[in-house]
Amino acid sequence: MKKFIKALSLILCTMFLCSCNNEDALLNESSDNSMTNPFDDIKKPESSLVVETLPPFNDSSDDSINDGDEDFAKYQTGYFFSDYSINGDKTVSYTGEDINLSFTCDLSGEIYDGELGFMAFINGIPQKLSYNGSEKSELACVRQKAGTVDRITLSFTPEITEEYSKEEKLSVTIMTITHPSYKPRENYYGFGNAHTGMFFKKFYIKPETSLEIIPSIDFSTDYRSHLASGKTLAEYDLDVSQINGTNMINLYDSSFEKRELTLEKGSDKLQIGVKMYGGEADNYNVYIYKNNERVSPAMAVDVKEGYFCTFVATLDNVHKGDIIYLVEVPLKDSEKGTNVRKSTSIVVREESKDAER
Repeated sequence: MKKFIKALSLILCTMFLCSCNNEDALLNESSDNSMTNPFDDIKKPESSLVVETLPPFNDSSDDSINDGDEDFAKYQTGYFFSDYSINGDKTVSYTGEDINLSFTCDLSGEIYDGELGFMAFINGIPQKLSYNGSEKSELACVRQKAGTVDRITLSFTPEITEEYSKEEKLSVTIMTITHPSYKPRENYYGFGNAHTGMFFKKFYIKPETSLEIIPSIDFSTDYRSHLASGKTLAEYDLDVSQINGTNMINLYDSSFEKRELTLEKGSDKLQIGVKMYGGEADNYNVYIYKNNERVSPAMAVDVKEGYFCTFVATLDNVHKGDIIYLVEVPLKDSEKGTNVRKSTSIVVREESKDAER
């Protein structure tokens, strides 16, 4: 319990640092010129801060498995950003060259190295980012040494689907994921403040030349919309304050009973349950990620006022130890940009022998 309290205190401290100064006090870091999927290294609101995480925990009675408290603290670093090359909701002209966003990341007061992943979306469509000239990826992973101040430049060539090719102005939303390469040890499933996703920046693009058109994403609309009545809320373990609060997306098993994902023995197919609720009525593109890579299916969900939505999706080629999470991107241009949201990350377990009996 003392170890849990210690870890929780670290999380609350980081949350305070992040909420104290809008964009200049978000979370995270940078520098290493490595932009590939961070899992390759392991194994193969503005400041309206909403953090929905699972605390560190394990499923073993052996307390020695928690001896890594100091190591876990390395993934709870707070970060400070300033000197943005694109300020506020500025409109940037696109003339055929890459769009660049530069900013300063200050880790001068930190004792641990930092890592931050960046994702960008144009009108809800994922973009491929480059970090300081590195290879482009949908997750730009930036690493930075403790005690340093670095200048970071994110670059991308706008890619849109045909439906947005005639738009006079396109909305760019960038979000962050803290320490995306962090992976809990065996039988230790919590992330604390690692893998936390937050809004980072929003601006607009005015095309002055033709944009690159990519194939349309095959979105599923196989979801359920529920009237937020007392009976239905109770059935899905929600309450009125959650419906009236900020938008959230939560990941469960397919029965919506546990915040756990368990594979049946011998199977590589995993069913997940997802709840979406709160915030303004909006249309969302919802993307599913396995080990930081986007996988099928993608969902198009219309969340109406006074309703919440659920869906069950089946993922293929899933294995024990994989990490699953979702990102919901609003399509309505509210000029706030703060409701791009990431679910908790959950480590996939395998059905125990006892469960088979």
